[in-house]
Amino acid sequence: MENNQWAEVPDHNDVARSMMFLAVSADLIARGRQRQLIIFGGAGCGKTHTIQNALTAFRARRLEPVFANPTGYKDVLAAYEEAWEDSGGNSARVRPIFFDEADTIFASEKCLNILKVAFAPNRSQRIYNSIPLDAPVFISTNRKVDAFSKAKIPHIEAVFDRQPPIVVPDNPFASWEYACYLALTTDMNRKTCAGDRIALDVQVRALEWFTDNAHRLTVVGPRALHRAAETMAMRLATWAEDYALASLFAKKARHFGRQPEQQDWKRLILNPPHKLPIGRAA
Repeated sequence: MENNQWAEVPDHNDVARSMMFLAVSADLIARGRQRQLIIFGGAGCGKTHTIQNALTAFRARRLEPVFANPTGYKDVLAAYEEAWEDSGGNSARVRPIFFDEADTIFASEKCLNILKVAFAPNRSQRIYNSIPLDAPVFISTNRKVDAFSKAKIPHIEAVFDRQPPIVVPDNPFASWEYACYLALTTDMNRKTCAGDRIALDVQVRALEWFTDNAHRLTVVGPRALHRAAETMAMRLATWAEDYALASLFAKKARHFGRQPEQQDWKRLILNPPHKLPIGRAA
């Protein structure tokens, strides 16, 4: 792919488009233009990172997020109570809630009924057992939309009718392409999580390794590519690096409908494709 073709990834890649729409929706919540967000997507696709960026805007207003991994309806209600605790009854001062790995919510009829109330069109109706449910909320799950019990489907559809979910497609090739696009257009592979610079040769080698081994990875996505770059940046002995990277492999190789191909990664890194502004057309 040429430089201009990589720049066009957001125009045709369904994973990239889903993640960009997630960023737009998260930003709308941060600016008070939207109240709820539901995201379905596999582990390692960047859901949590994108939501964390929006939560930073709340922290700037001294609204520390409420993080919850609910195991039942009581955890869901407790999160809403905590969000309202120090608001003084002012909805603008309600803390945002992040329900991460929230599979339980969609497997519980009681949790789904609570969401129906929380997502009611009329904000004055968002009260459950005297608990106010009108709070900025992000719900993230790694499960597939169609993986839940058929008995829960009518309740799930009722929730989706009030807040349509964002669904990241299960498309290995698109996930590989999207991860490479991020590596070329952002600082994802240029810095470690600690903020240390990752050398050019390491960035190139990580992209080569990611491309060669995409079919062997447990999760194909930005997280795996960045982890490879961070591991290589440690300059470990060959055996130690191989051992660390092997932890990213699945027991069984996956099938790619279209095979990832090596690129002139060094040239692309030095002359990165133009990054499409989030939420805007080219």
